[in-house]
Amino acid sequence: MLPAAHRLRTAELLTVLKRHQSVFGGGVTFKYLRHNSEKSEELSHFAFVVPSKAVKRAVDRNLLKRRARHAVSKYVARCRPGYWGVFFLSASLLKIPAAVLEQTISRLLHQAKII
Repeated sequence: MLPAAHRLRTAELLTVLKRHQSVFGGGVTFKYLRHNSEKSEELSHFAFVVPSKAVKRAVDRNLLKRRARHAVSKYVARCRPGYWGVFFLSASLLKIPAAVLEQTISRLLHQAKII
C-alpha cells in the first residue's frame, strides 16, 4: 500500500492536469509535474485514475488501483523528491499479470526521470 504521505490530493491533482508532461506505454499514461515549493525535500506524491467509462465494474477499478499502488510503493523510496504524478490506467490492464504492470510503471518512472 502506498503511504498516505505519498498520495496526491485533489487540488494537487488538478494542478498536474493543467500543467503536466506525459509519458505512456503498456496501457498506462503517466502525467507528472515538478512541483517547486519552499520545501526542497518535499516527498513525491502520486494518484491513480481508472475511468468508469473504460472499466464499468467498481471491483475491477479498485483492483487496478490496488495493483498500481503496490507497484509504486516498491519504488517510492528511490523517487526524487518534489514530483506530483497521476497514473491513468486502461481496461486492458485487467488481462495482464501484476508483474507486467509493475514493470510498465517502473519503465514510466524511469522515462520521466523520477527514479
